[in-house]
Amino acid sequence: MQRFDQDKEVTLDTGLLRVRRHNQYVQLTVAEFKVLKALIDNTGRALSRTQLLDAVDPTMKREVYYRAVDNNVKRVRRKLRKLGLDGCVKTLRGIGYHWEVGV
Repeated sequence: MQRFDQDKEVTLDTGLLRVRRHNQYVQLTVAEFKVLKALIDNTGRALSRTQLLDAVDPTMKREVYYRAVDNNVKRVRRKLRKLGLDGCVKTLRGIGYHWEVGV
């Protein structure tokens, strides 16, 4: 387990691929987990679609799978919302995505 926002009591469970907050958790797919972990590991820094795609699977062909990154981010946001973590994954137009602590 990796605690990543002590103020919100949020934990990323690397063994079970889930996010926990206040005794509630949401299960993530492998791709969703890798996207979220990449964002959290790079808190304060924007990651491009290419960087997120590399976090999921560095062998994928870029032009075909950029929308897959957007879809994974969309699903991660929806699952985080269930834990009251709306707005933690921000879009930076023309750049990519980033994890915002303290939202």
